[in-house]
Amino acid sequence: MQPEAAPGLPSPDAARHQLGTYLRTQRVKRRIDIARAAAHIGITPSTLSRIETAYSPLRTSYLYLLLDLYGITDDSERQRLAGLARQGQCQPYWSVHDDLIPEGTAHYLALEASATLIRTYAPQLIPDQLMTLGYAIVASRATRPDFRRRREDKIAALARARCDQI
Repeated sequence: MQPEAAPGLPSPDAARHQLGTYLRTQRVKRRIDIARAAAHIGITPSTLSRIETAYSPLRTSYLYLLLDLYGITDDSERQRLAGLARQGQCQPYWSVHDDLIPEGTAHYLALEASATLIRTYAPQLIPDQLMTLGYAIVASRATRPDFRRRREDKIAALARARCDQI
């Protein structure tokens, strides 16, 4: 099982995105072909592409090999990037609630977790980030009357976990 994401750091998805963008920029800047970079660390070009586009996490051992290839020697920068790689390997807060989240929603939760500002207008609803546990249970009963008590509690726990990310 992967570790949970550390609070105060970017979400795992945001960390992978920052790291992937940085690595692709460095590779292109140095005019290194993706096939050459991938072969240097012993993976396929498609796997490196998935890392650079934030679809896959990156092992720190592979990161250091890429940084060597790209000529990145600054220790503080290497440590910062290693921190992003480790954070990118973590599970997001909603992963323990996969059975409750509709398919495709995880992407939006990842964007939300990475956001620095959230603006919402919903005059008849209390935003999830401000919900109390009691309100979350009542709201889940009102919107999903087919749920049983145990499932309501799990949905309320998901809403609270989301609140704790703020």
